[in-house]
Amino acid sequence: MRFRVYRSVTPLVEPLSLDEAYLDVTENSWGEPLATPVARRLKTRILEETGLTASAGVAPNKFLAKIASGWKKPDGLTVIAPERVEDFLQKLPVDALWGVGPKTAARLRAAGIERLVDVRAQDEAALTALVGSMAGWLRHLANGIDERRVEPHRVSKSSGSERTYTEDLTDLGTESAPGYALFGLSAGYVFDQGPWRVNTFARVDNLADRHVIGSVIVNDGNGRYYEPAPGRSFLVGVDLTWR
Repeated sequence: MRFRVYRSVTPLVEPLSLDEAYLDVTENSWGEPLATPVARRLKTRILEETGLTASAGVAPNKFLAKIASGWKKPDGLTVIAPERVEDFLQKLPVDALWGVGPKTAARLRAAGIERLVDVRAQDEAALTALVGSMAGWLRHLANGIDERRVEPHRVSKSSGSERTYTEDLTDLGTESAPGYALFGLSAGYVFDQGPWRVNTFARVDNLADRHVIGSVIVNDGNGRYYEPAPGRSFLVGVDLTWR
């Protein structure tokens, strides 16, 4: 529903998840010259048509827009005008950088790199030693530079399905098991797009850990299913990644 609303305003919509997307509204069906009024009207229309609130971020590029959209959830609107970019960047911690997860953030902080401004100050060789080939990319982001365009027709690189059960599942190795239904749901989506690697996984016991319990290669409609390791499983899922 939300994507129908998005595309009624601009064809330049790049989905990120089931309800999240980048929109390039430089040109839009409302004829608005500025992005902020478009964001306000979109939020209002989504609420009217779905009854759901939405958060929006308005910024000069994708990196900043993504951060801004999460700034005041669940019903916020954060605008980072070009003249405010530097002030905004000054406040951001290093894990705000696209591609920096907990482990990389910990490694950077151990080297005294706490904020984006610290990334800028790092010697190129020292930064490369810490993050490898990501060094140049992270330095660009730390300076607020992101030249990626909105890609409305980006090819999907992965697909996933998962389902949570209220009772313990102890036998997942049969064709009647939920894992098979999920496998079909995900794999059927991509059988006509080439070979994919399929990982079946389960969360066990206290749901704290995700364990890969099998892996297959899908070349056509006849996939193989690896019986999972024994254990109490509450959730079974399937990931498919383009090879």
